[in-house]
This record gives sequence, structure tokens and C-alpha cells, in this order.
Amino acid sequence: MKNKEIKEELTRCFVTWIIIPFALILSGCITMYLWNGIISKTFGLNILNFWQALGLDIFVSYLTYGGNKGEDKRSNYEVFVSTIAKALLFLLLGFVIIHLI
Repeated sequence: MKNKEIKEELTRCFVTWIIIPFALILSGCITMYLWNGIISKTFGLNILNFWQALGLDIFVSYLTYGGNKGEDKRSNYEVFVSTIAKALLFLLLGFVIIHLI
């Protein structure tokens, strides 16, 4: 029984290390696309490259993170799907806004 638990834990750890870079790349690309498409055109600000957008995204996430208050009992998979769904929703909304500007 203990070997099975160790194997499951290693699998979760491996999957997490695969998901984190994917989520960071997706987040940086979405931030860059939306900033360059909306903010820079609307306010005349400079465009961002990928690393600037990723830094901005991490900074804003740090400022707005509410923390886990113990009420969230979702699995890692549910958290991942929720995070990706929110990112893609913002991308879709931004895409529509960019084409309406």
C-alpha cells in the first residue's frame, strides 16, 4: 500500500512540473496579446515582449492573490482546469474587444 501512495505522489509531482511551465507560457502569451492589442493601442503605451508580460502577470497575481483560506477542497486537476478555463475566457473576451476597437 505504501508503494502505491509513493507512486501516486511522484505522478502528481511530475504532472505538476509539467503543468507549471505550460500555465506560465500560456499566461504570459495571453497577457502580452491583450496588453499589446488593447492597452498599448488605447493609451499609447509601449508594447510588451513575452518576458515583460510574464513578469507583469506574476506581479499582478501576487498583488491580487487572496490565499487559500482552507475552504477550497478542489483537486489539483480541478484547479488546473479552472485556471486554464479562466485564461482562455480572458483571451476570448480580449480577442473580441481587440476586433471591436
